[in-house]
Amino acid sequence: MKFNGIVFGLLMISQSGFSINYPVKKGEGHIGMANKMTTYSSVFDLDGEIKSLPKTSTSQWIITGNYGLSNKFNVSLYAPVSVENKVNSDVNFNIPQDLEYSGIGDPEIGLSYAFPQQNKIIAIATLKQSLGFGNNNQEKGLNTGYGDNATALYFDIHYQINTRFFIAGSTGVRNRNKGFSDDFLGEVLGGCHLLPSLDLTTSINGLFPFENGNDSLGHYGLYCNQAGYLIANATVSYNYNRNIGIALEYNDYLKGQLIGAEPIIGIKLSYFFKRNENDSE
Repeated sequence: MKFNGIVFGLLMISQSGFSINYPVKKGEGHIGMANKMTTYSSVFDLDGEIKSLPKTSTSQWIITGNYGLSNKFNVSLYAPVSVENKVNSDVNFNIPQDLEYSGIGDPEIGLSYAFPQQNKIIAIATLKQSLGFGNNNQEKGLNTGYGDNATALYFDIHYQINTRFFIAGSTGVRNRNKGFSDDFLGEVLGGCHLLPSLDLTTSINGLFPFENGNDSLGHYGLYCNQAGYLIANATVSYNYNRNIGIALEYNDYLKGQLIGAEPIIGIKLSYFFKRNENDSE
């Protein structure tokens, strides 16, 4: 069953870095650099209503990677090396001058285990640990991450319908620290190989807080406590000679809570490692 790198080449579309996982063979993997950005002047409040906000923009540069330790065990990396936030001055919100802050986000490392394949179904369990390098000051609000060293466990299933179409699903829970609410994550995805080197995927991705943290909610929709969303994604991926890939994506919120209410766009460049055929499981 070949997915031509489409799933593990996808951008992580949300602030959480959540994405469906797909196993690679021993010695295979990818390393990539991604940028995602959004600008918004409205935010979902705690009740999901859209409220006005000073014009806010955020951009992230992200290093991603995964590698097959064996045919069953993979390691992965999602590292926002630069998060750049800006809030424009707005007298209506008592902001006399532009506010800017840039810094590192919360890197996340993962270890995945692929269960034995059953017919056309592949199941994967993944443990992910974030490293709390991000700055989070809920009073000032120009956050670059949560900084809480969260731990998450995911379970993913992939089903190859035929040589062109596949579907996938993922569910997970995340344990938060420092007073942040624990949360549940879920995603459903469908993909199509339009051409041998051209792929299209669409997905619905959700983050649902348990709201069991403290009452510090934050500002500007940037890594707020109790943030949640339901977001739709479309990604087009092109792979050249199975070694170099580019992915373009568009994301739009269906519902939200304490998060910016405008679309997110992203681009990612990847280099894919070929398998060493002399390696065995």
